[in-house]
Amino acid sequence: MEFTAQEKYEFKRLLDGLRSKTGQGTELISLYIPPDKQIYDVTSQLREEYGQAANIKSRVTRLSVQGSLESAMSRLKLIPKPPANGVVIFSSNRH
Repeated sequence: MEFTAQEKYEFKRLLDGLRSKTGQGTELISLYIPPDKQIYDVTSQLREEYGQAANIKSRVTRLSVQGSLESAMSRLKLIPKPPANGVVIFSSNRH
């Protein structure tokens, strides 16, 4: 698949924006979904992670991790199935 100059420019600009994002420890979630993976399965796995995050002792860290997981799960609701090249979601509770 060949990209136009405009698409390359927009992609590079997006990557530059992502480079400026930061997260502390476990609050930044990187989710890579291959095209053959069911969104339902990924959402179920995130729900399990959310339940396990309840065991984090630090209240601030626990809430940050759970907020990041909630954000990722809400984004997944917008995707009926992964496109041909898959999906990548970066989620953090901080702005």
